[in-house]
This record gives sequence, structure tokens and C-alpha cells, in this order.
Amino acid sequence: MTLRIAKGLALPIDFATKTAAILAQRRKGKTYTASVIAEEMVAAKQPFVALDPTGAWYGLRSPADGHRDGLPVVILGGQHADLPLERTGGKLVADLVVEEPGYYVIDFSLFESGEAERQFAIDFAERLYRAKGQPGHDFPLHLFIDEADRFIPQQLRRGSNETSARLLGAFEAIVRRGGLRGLGTTLISQRAAVVNKNVLEMLDVLIVLRTVGPNDRDAIDSYIEAHGTDEERKTLLASLASLEIGEAWVWEPGAEPPLFQRVRIRERRTFNSSATPKPGERRVEPRRLAAVDLEKYRSRMAATIERAKAEDPKELRRQLADVQRELAAVKRTGSILRPDPEAVEAAKEAGRIEARRLHDQQLARAVASAEAGRGRAARAIDQAAFNLKATADSIERARAQLVDAADALREAIDVPEVSLPAAPRHPIAAPARVQRRETPARTTASAGDTTLGKGERATLIATAQQDDGAARNQLTVLTGYKRSTRDAYIARLKGWGLVREEAGLIFATDEGIAALGSDYEPLPTGAELREYWLARLPDGERKILAILIESYPKPVERAELDAATGYARSSRDAYLSRLAAKRLIETTRGQVTAAKLLF
Repeated sequence: MTLRIAKGLALPIDFATKTAAILAQRRKGKTYTASVIAEEMVAAKQPFVALDPTGAWYGLRSPADGHRDGLPVVILGGQHADLPLERTGGKLVADLVVEEPGYYVIDFSLFESGEAERQFAIDFAERLYRAKGQPGHDFPLHLFIDEADRFIPQQLRRGSNETSARLLGAFEAIVRRGGLRGLGTTLISQRAAVVNKNVLEMLDVLIVLRTVGPNDRDAIDSYIEAHGTDEERKTLLASLASLEIGEAWVWEPGAEPPLFQRVRIRERRTFNSSATPKPGERRVEPRRLAAVDLEKYRSRMAATIERAKAEDPKELRRQLADVQRELAAVKRTGSILRPDPEAVEAAKEAGRIEARRLHDQQLARAVASAEAGRGRAARAIDQAAFNLKATADSIERARAQLVDAADALREAIDVPEVSLPAAPRHPIAAPARVQRRETPARTTASAGDTTLGKGERATLIATAQQDDGAARNQLTVLTGYKRSTRDAYIARLKGWGLVREEAGLIFATDEGIAALGSDYEPLPTGAELREYWLARLPDGERKILAILIESYPKPVERAELDAATGYARSSRDAYLSRLAAKRLIETTRGQVTAAKLLF
């Protein structure tokens, strides 16, 4: 049994317990696509619940052509409600959908405020996750979350009640661990950039329709880069802005074989209640709704129904008018009449209802205040955690800088304290003696002569070892000398004719190589070259290079290097930069490979 959502594409039935996302800009077919999947789930007898903040899902109850039957979907709340929905009913509804598995649309669109919507959503999500973990409740149940960025935001905005750490935590638990309890999820959003990235990273299936916003494309690109190939990434991103309405990429990198297919979503069999009327048109309403046996739901929802009726302003006004008429009749007669028992009882009941209404209002305000306090505390904790991480990163960067400074200090201690002679006074730099550099006697003398100081010699060796020339920044890394010292040594070597500069690269001349003497050897090749560098590199660079050599020719993700070495990102990037300057590694987008010259 499969879920056939397009010609030539059927999702496996276990989609019901997977985590998916449908992403696209507004009015490009997100809810339409989700409704097609819901139709297939009804056909496959897979229970689902759709959280509908916009009132766009009721069309599942009506056929598209107005003649056949729609689907037996129970609608809770909204303009087309089978049963009423109140802000405090989240736990009750969660118990209902678990204990009476079926097909439900929970319509928040008539709630009086965003706070009421969040109160219901928090209670529903927390109770749903716990209820699905009870014995006998491990059947597949799929949760569609429309406008997912309202419930699973990327950021909790400081000083705002629009987002809540508790709300995010409740839905993140469902996405992260719900599969173990048979609970699958489809996130639906027009703003991929503002949906929580920790949640998006856990997707099994990604369905993308037309998207043009740069931030939203970047969010989609991040998922593709982490899970797909370069070819898949290029293909999808190149077509993303030009997809026609209803055309989508369906991608499941973990499937066997992996699913990567561009399709046109099939037409709905039910009424398209999410369609936007064109200018001059009136919204079309369905002519026929499928019959649903509501008795089993009414008995469970009786308390909710009675409370909604009791708190109906029209009902309260009617009862109050009856009492006022009774009082007016007493005043007109001028006598004290025995009051009508029914009127007295009605007045008492009206008073009790009003008292209960005031109590509920006070309780709601108290709950909202407590929730706001929890939200402020959660945001303070999040900010403290962020500051702590930033401090840790600063300490790590400072540690890396301290290591660099220590290396430079050791190098400085090794430099002789005797001042180096200025280039014009060096015997091989004088114009009249240029020809003497070519004589064997002068070459031998330069090789062992202390006038070729340690700094010049180290710079000349580093240059000679690079057959295809060395950049100045590369010489800084290879020798450890700061820029001003490095440039001074290069200037002297150029003045003596031992190096030359061409196209921004420094090359050792034949005279320079001869001046190094018989104790200089060029870099080895193959395994000996790998051993040469592993024996001379600092610990951080050596540890990373050893991992890359072992993996060669397979590239290694930067994140894998973090896990294998335990280095913070800032330290890891510093070591990679130095290895790249030594031409020991090759980097591509997010991946690192040992250089070919080592093999």
C-alpha cells in the first residue's frame, strides 16, 4: 500500500511515521500538496491530525466535483466546526485523537488571540506526545502542522509572547522522538528561513515547491548541502524559482534507493478550500459535506460543549432579559409578589455563570502571566547559554593565538642577537662583485658563511623547497617570521641574487640553491614526504593531516574533523588555513582532502 501523490510517484506507507516538510512561498501549493497526502492517508486508513491556524483544511469533507462523497474528517473549531473548540481544551483533544483514532482537522482560526492559540497548542502537543507513549497507543498517527514557523520558530523573540520556549520544546519533542511512538510529522511553511533549523535537520522527506526568497533558499540549501550531492544541489537550486504552481521536488536522501524526483502534484479529489479567490470572484463554498457519526465524539466532548453553551454571550443575555422582565412586572403592580421559582432559579444560574466566567477570566490572566514569566526565564537562560558559548569560543581563539605567540617567541629566541648587516654592505650584494657569486669559491663560502644568517637561510630553504614558487604569505607560515621580518629577508636574498620574484611568487635561483650547500636536500616524495611533514608539523596541524591522509582520496567533512579531533571550529579553521598555506591540503565547499603531491 502506498500514497500516490503524483503521476509516477508513490510514497511508501511508512511515510505516516516519518518527519517531512513542505516548503514554498505563499500560494504555490503547500496546503494543497499536504491535502493530497491527507487524501491518500484516508484511502490507506492511516489516522492523521491537521493543525489548521488559518481555516483552510475544511474542504477535505467535501468532494471536488460536488457529487461524490467527501472524506469522513472531524472538524473541531472554526466556521465549519462539527464540535466547538476552546483554548483550554488542548489536553482533551489530544486524548480524543489518541483514544479514538481517525481523521481530524483542528481549526484555530476563530480563537480570540494568539495567546489562546498558543495555550491550546502547548497543552495539545505535550499531552499528545505523552499519550502516544502509553501501552496500546503505538499505532501510526501523522500530524500535519500548517504555518509551522508559528509553533517551531528559529528564534524566541525577547519581550514577545508570540513565541514560547515551552511551545517550541513541546513540538520539538514530537519531531525529534515521536517516531519511536508511531508519531510522524509534516511541517508546512512559506518561510523556511524562520523554521527552527534543529528541527529541519531531522527531516526524512523534503518536498519543495517554488521558492524565490534568498533567505528561504539558503535554508533549503543548507539541508541539501548536508545530505545531497553537488549535482543534486545544483539541479534543485537552479530550478527552484521557476517551478510552476503545483510542481515540486520530492527528496528522501535516506531511502533505498534515494528518492530525488521532480513531479507535478496530482489534482485533489476534495474541495480546494485553501484557494485564493481571484479579483471580482466570490469564494466558492462546498455544496455537499460528508456525513460523520459524531455521537462517540460528542460524549467525550460533552464537557467542552456544555461550557461553550453556558458561556455563549447570546444565552447569557437571554437569561438576563428574562430576569429583568420579572423585576419590571413587580414594579408595575406596586406589590411584593411571590417570585416565580423558575425565574429565581434562572437568576441564580445566571449569577453562577457570570461568577464562573469571571473566575475563568482571572484564571486565564494568571496562567498568561505565569506563562510570560516562564517565557522570560527561558529567554534569560537561552541568552546566558549563548553568552557562555561565545565566551568559550573567545577562550579557544585566545588559546590558539597564545600557541602562535609561543611559537613565534621560540623562533625569536633562536635568532642570533648579532645584528644582521644591511643588504648594501653584504659582500655578495655589491654590484662590482656580482660575478664573484658565480665562482665556486664564493658559493661554498656563502653556504657555510655566518653572513648568510639563520633567518635568510630559513627563508631560502623554504623557497627552494617549493619548485613552483612560494607566495609571501606561504613563507610566513613555513618560516614562522612575521611579515616585516619575512620581507626584510626576502629583500636581502633578492639583492644578493639568491632569489627572484615573478608574478607574485618567490623562486630560488641556481645561485641560491648552490649557496645552501651540500647539507640542503629538497623535499622527498611519496610516503617519505608524508613522514617528513608529520614529523615536523605542530600537534594541531599534524593531527588533522593524519586524518586526511588516512581518508585519501575520500574527502572529509569539516564537521567530521571537529568530531574526530575535539577542536573548536575556530581552532580547526586556523589549522586548516596553515595546512593550506603549506599546500598540504585541498578544500572545497565544506570538505577537505589531503593534497595530491603527498601521494
